[in-house]
Amino acid sequence: MTPKYEGYGYMSEALTTMLNYGKENDVIKVIADTNVDNIKSQNVLLRCGFVLDKKDSKKCVFSKYL
Repeated sequence: MTPKYEGYGYMSEALTTMLNYGKENDVIKVIADTNVDNIKSQNVLLRCGFVLDKKDSKKCVFSKYL
């Protein structure tokens, strides 16, 4: 996402749509990772109900059961 479009909720909306599609198609769990310094992406995941599972010096790993 370019800075011009940040802060409008587009990524949260896109992720929510993807999660709904997954749920409709029998996906049980979604796993996502971000760079440890990518706070904006981490916040999107948390807003969409993901839980932080693991964090090391490079990555944060999140998951969500549908």
